[in-house]
Amino acid sequence: MEVQDASLTHGFHPMGLDIVPGPVAASQATSDEHVTTPLYTVLAPPSQHVCHLAPGAACADLLLGTVPSIRAHLRNHGHKHKENSVIPCPWAGCNKRLRWMNVPRHVRSVHLGVRVWCGKCGRPFTRERGLEVHLALTNCVTENN
Repeated sequence: MEVQDASLTHGFHPMGLDIVPGPVAASQATSDEHVTTPLYTVLAPPSQHVCHLAPGAACADLLLGTVPSIRAHLRNHGHKHKENSVIPCPWAGCNKRLRWMNVPRHVRSVHLGVRVWCGKCGRPFTRERGLEVHLALTNCVTENN
């Protein structure tokens, strides 16, 4: 599957696909389970993660590693706060205090370990913006060079 129309990527990754989670580098995935573009590698279908938002209670729902899906899942757990409210992270065992608007991104990168990978050098980033800055400021080379 190739993504050729930039409008289909919403600026970051193809619709319906999740960004590579955890320590899987582009060079470690097999060609039939990933899509590589010049900027990132994605897996299909979206990766799923176990929810740890309800301390001491099991949540049977699996999380997709995307900020919108995490935000919706947080709402399903009753987390509704003003965007700038400073709250402790609702993830079991994490008491980091952060603004509510940053909680989904924090859960995605810290607790789910989702990373985006540079398609040129294979370097991982916790956010798409970090990858954009990397590509704009460096002349990275492929892993094999």
